Amino acid sequence: MFLMIDRIRRFLLGFDPDDIQAKLTVVESKLEESSKILQSLKEELDKLKESKADMRYVQSIEEQLSNLDNLINNIFDILKMKREIKKGRIECGIVLNLIQKGINTSSELRKYVPFSVRELYEVLNELEKLSIIGQIKEGRKKKYYVIEDDSEFVQSEDYL
Repeated sequence: MFLMIDRIRRFLLGFDPDDIQAKLTVVESKLEESSKILQSLKEELDKLKESKADMRYVQSIEEQLSNLDNLINNIFDILKMKREIKKGRIECGIVLNLIQKGINTSSELRKYVPFSVRELYEVLNELEKLSIIGQIKEGRKKKYYVIEDDSEFVQSEDYL
């Protein structure tokens, strides 16, 4: 069952979102390595301070290491945000594509999405809030429709 859902997800999105997650993981591990190297350089700098080296030189190095440390921390923060955003955007893309393909009730959508019912309703509410989809009540059922063709929304690099 999971393999079928994974294939459907790849088909609907046109790419494998796990590939993106893998790339983010590689970047994170390289940043962690850089952070460890930076820490060892700071320790070496402390030894230089103790050896009474030229203080202007030591301060210059200390400032550069501090800037590098800030840069690494900022990149970590950006990667963390990207991970959180990617997940939500991928889910929105899946739901939007399914609605465009005519799978337009929540009970039908639940059969095709690889996430929980609660997450499905969160995505539907978010897409409605953004005026990307609307709903029509037919008796007790709600049918969702795309307000305008937002295929660029799903397929653009920024979105995915």
